[in-house]
Amino acid sequence: MPGITDIEARIAALNKLPDSAEKAEGLLDTSFAALDVDIRRANQCARAAWDVCRKTKDIVGQIKALVLQGRIQTILNRPQVALGHLYKALEFTDKVEDTRSFAAVQSGLGHAYVSLNEYQRALEHFVKAQDACESCDDIRGLVQSKIGIGQVCALSGNVVTALEHLQTAMATARQHNLMREQKDVFIRSTEACLLDGRWAQAIEYAEVGLGNCDPEDVKSLLILHSRVARAHQKDGNLTAAWEHANKALELSREIKRSPERAKATVVLADIARENGDLYQERSLLKAASELCSDMNLLELGSQVWESLADSFEASDEYPQAVEALRMARQWYSKFRDESENQHVLNVRAVLEVDLLKQLAESHHVRYVELAKALEELQDANDHLSSINEQKDSILEIVAHDLKNPLGSILSSGQLLSLGFAELSEPERAKLLGDIVDQSTNMLAMIRELLSVDAIEDIKLKKLHAVDIVSVATSVYNNNVLAAQKKDINFELHCGEQELTILGVRRLLIQIVDNLVTNAIKFCSSNDSVILSVERAHDSVLIHVRDTGPGISSEEMDRLYIKGETLGAKPTGGEESSGLGLSIVKKLVDDFSGTIQCQSTLGQGCLFTLQFQIESGE
Repeated sequence: MPGITDIEARIAALNKLPDSAEKAEGLLDTSFAALDVDIRRANQCARAAWDVCRKTKDIVGQIKALVLQGRIQTILNRPQVALGHLYKALEFTDKVEDTRSFAAVQSGLGHAYVSLNEYQRALEHFVKAQDACESCDDIRGLVQSKIGIGQVCALSGNVVTALEHLQTAMATARQHNLMREQKDVFIRSTEACLLDGRWAQAIEYAEVGLGNCDPEDVKSLLILHSRVARAHQKDGNLTAAWEHANKALELSREIKRSPERAKATVVLADIARENGDLYQERSLLKAASELCSDMNLLELGSQVWESLADSFEASDEYPQAVEALRMARQWYSKFRDESENQHVLNVRAVLEVDLLKQLAESHHVRYVELAKALEELQDANDHLSSINEQKDSILEIVAHDLKNPLGSILSSGQLLSLGFAELSEPERAKLLGDIVDQSTNMLAMIRELLSVDAIEDIKLKKLHAVDIVSVATSVYNNNVLAAQKKDINFELHCGEQELTILGVRRLLIQIVDNLVTNAIKFCSSNDSVILSVERAHDSVLIHVRDTGPGISSEEMDRLYIKGETLGAKPTGGEESSGLGLSIVKKLVDDFSGTIQCQSTLGQGCLFTLQFQIESGE
């Protein structure tokens, strides 16, 4: 295997050549050789090869360069970037009849989706690659496809099937003396056995692979030593595990940015923990966390920080344990967010490729699919807007409607505080009961208003029978103290003992309570507020009448507009947000009711709510 010096010498020589097919091929070969020693150099060569092929209009060369860039980005744990290169390469395969190029792209897509844990999609691409290789008699590509299929089966939990595919790949690789592919089979077979807990079999595959591996193939040796170290650790042979993990770590220093270096360090940390050496374990874990940070290995990094938290907790170092656990959660959150973003990008890329293929088949399909995509996008935007409006509505209702019960609690508390000695035991008990009731109401309000189910109950008409007389009585009891405090005459008149409508009790209380508290808010001393309930044929009418300042005819048109404050001012220093009546109107509409207001400026107001009486009444 060439070293870094050899790679740099090749690059320097190639850069002196004019743009040509020979230069592009040399850059591609150099990039491939650099994969095992310097991934950064490999990426530079692949990009340079792409640029040369683009200038010389070599489409097959462009496909090879894009596939190689996809492989590099997959190794660097950037599968979303890899997919961008590979789907671009897939577009180019439509321009040339090159089955080998198509197979290479499909294989690259398979590896990218493996890194995203999307195993079903990865399997589909590996199978497509296998079929293409069979049709063009590409033996090396066929073996590589079978290895990919075996890897996916193992990761999906079907280890028996995985080993069958890998053994088939091994037989073909030996028949055609494909040494690199034989080494890959040993690596994947070892990994499959590790996934299934077959430690002894994993050790056997790895050690046979080490015996057959080219001493110059540092990357393969590194991977095999790392895997056999983990197998020995799981099998209880810590001495052998330590030896192989150290060998892997030693080899990893020859390869820049290798994830295997981080994995080998984690194995050593695990062994140190089992040997009871907490100091060495922590030192190794901290080194592993730095490697994970450098290579963006978020999932492994979160596991490293969790191990550090466990180590600190074992020695009762709780502040350090808490900090390590916080870092673990931070890394995992970032890993989860990036995975979700990658999934969105992947789905979008797949849809774009499918659409391009359809466009090539028919202009009619093009317009149909494009219209459908735009319609779906509009539906998604409408759904998001609806969710956002619901959120804003909930926050407004919570902010507005919690003020009333809080005011009632404050009034009761002040009466208890200022006149405790003068109050009789029943009076004190009643005030305390009011405080408990209002607190219970607030808690119920928060639970229901912040619950999606409460919103859906109205939206989907999942209503139940509610006694509106009981609702009015509850509102009266909740506000009588506030009225007394302002010397306002507050009366409740109910013509019948029970009138039932379909609704949600908590929200019906909010409707009536908003109208009553508004009346009390704008009335002055010696004014009157009358809450009454009556039957009118098959409807129930709820009236809230006051002798306050009234509403002008000009303001009537703005009565239910969110955030609008009218000319009248609260008489007791209360706040007015302009939200109350807009909330009432929305809730009344949700219950298929009506609300009317009659008022003359200076002569008070009459609000009337009308709801259909429940049919079982």
